[in-house]
Amino acid sequence: MQNYCKENLNEIKNVLLQLTNEQFTFQSTTLFGATIGQHVRHIIEFYQSVFSGFEAKTINYDNRVRNLSIETDTK
Repeated sequence: MQNYCKENLNEIKNVLLQLTNEQFTFQSTTLFGATIGQHVRHIIEFYQSVFSGFEAKTINYDNRVRNLSIETDTK
């Protein structure tokens, strides 16, 4: 599973390196008014919840730390 997670995160990183912050934060009707950045934040926070949950043996996405700056900056 760890290799799959690394591969997935690297794919996301490679896409983000090709986007401007304007593209990253554009509210798209295709995404029902959401931005790519908002979706990426959710993906990253999901992985953070999973990784920290392994240690605690409990995964709770509701208790995640929400870092809104992830939504607005591709770097």
